[in-house]
Amino acid sequence: MVNVLSCACATAVVASNTIPSGMDEMSLMQVVQQVKTNPESDGGDIDALMFRQWVLDNGKFDNQSAMDDFITQHEHKSFGSASFLDATSEISRKAASMDTKYDSSKGFENAIRDSRSLLAKRSACRIAYHNQYFKPRLNLCGESFTGLTSCTEVFCNVLTSFFYQSSCHHVYYTNAENTDNGFGMCRCMPSSTYTISRYGSSLGNNIYSCSSLV
Repeated sequence: MVNVLSCACATAVVASNTIPSGMDEMSLMQVVQQVKTNPESDGGDIDALMFRQWVLDNGKFDNQSAMDDFITQHEHKSFGSASFLDATSEISRKAASMDTKYDSSKGFENAIRDSRSLLAKRSACRIAYHNQYFKPRLNLCGESFTGLTSCTEVFCNVLTSFFYQSSCHHVYYTNAENTDNGFGMCRCMPSSTYTISRYGSSLGNNIYSCSSLV
């Protein structure tokens, strides 16, 4: 089965964008227990779990409903994409599935834990300009139609290049790498334009590009 971007278990997100750890752990264990009861699983269950966890680890939402809507809208996309997980992390669902052949409980729990390592990584797009932002722009995290209030630089890259690739060139800016918690705004270069105007940023934004346009 194709390796995909994965994330596990989405749990309660309150208006303050904090996750009650007890509720998170309880929900996660309940879902993992359900998956364990199906040893013949082809990997779809663990993909879904890890996709949800990745979203939970890398994005903050307006509320629980906004997060649920985002996951429902995009979850199926990750299952059909080639090696999306490998593009953002060294861990793969294939390796996690190999663990489950020997100890299903250990395999699922390791995959869930290891998906958190994505937070420590950054995307492969180069920083084209430090301390700058651009216009025109499409808001992807912060004051956005996506429901995301903030996100990591890695998630900003994924939003731009994968989930909203039809709306964005692979050019974006974010201040996530210059904040204390690693979360920030995310804006992409709209696909309807081929030039941008750049401005100095007082918020720590950097412009990232994986495109020849910028």
